Amino acid sequence: GRRGVMSAAALDYGDYEYGGANSTAHAYAHLLSEGEVRALARASVAVSAVSFATCGALVACYAVLPELRQFAFTLVALLCVCDGCAAATNLLGAPADGSALCEMQAVLGSFFSLAAVLWTAVIASVLKQGVVSPQALGNMRKRAYAYHLFCWGTAAAAACLPALTASYGAAGAVCWIVGSALGQALRFVTFYFPLYLVIAYNAWAYWSVVQVVRSARGLADEERRRAAALLSYSAILLV
Repeated sequence: GRRGVMSAAALDYGDYEYGGANSTAHAYAHLLSEGEVRALARASVAVSAVSFATCGALVACYAVLPELRQFAFTLVALLCVCDGCAAATNLLGAPADGSALCEMQAVLGSFFSLAAVLWTAVIASVLKQGVVSPQALGNMRKRAYAYHLFCWGTAAAAACLPALTASYGAAGAVCWIVGSALGQALRFVTFYFPLYLVIAYNAWAYWSVVQVVRSARGLADEERRRAAALLSYSAILLV
């Protein structure tokens, strides 16, 4: 998605110095030309604009339609808020390295991108419980505060690590975690490792529901609807 576009030009970046005061495209990669980095920046802005508009429309529907203000839809709205905010940071383009705008884009982009990933895991967990253990759904609603603490708290802690080590800066098409050895490690620890864990968890949740559906053909209509929702969730994650 957007994070893949925005970090594609940041892979294997060294301490290559680039000339000129204008760092609009952060064209200092030794693997990509200035034009290619700028093309990535434009692609990031275009994809982010579509994502921002889509998330905004979904959040607006949630706000104006009372019938959507249910637990499951609230989780989806929170996911859209995170994804929309992450997209908004990419709409800034490629601010000058070292500027306050660059730092803001890097910090907020890291925070909201990871928070969005974590909310997908929460949604997958809730949907799975709706099919595998429907009786546990009531307790999950009561623990909503724990989900907020998990998603927002983890994302905030992860966003603070690069800031504490001065590792935010120009990273190809956008500002993110720089490509030094420490920066590469921080990228993995604060984003890619949690992302891979969530992908694995979501896949396990999907598999769990498939097994329940296959082994219990006598599911009630409501449970079948929940199963169908989770079975289609893998496609939603790709979007």
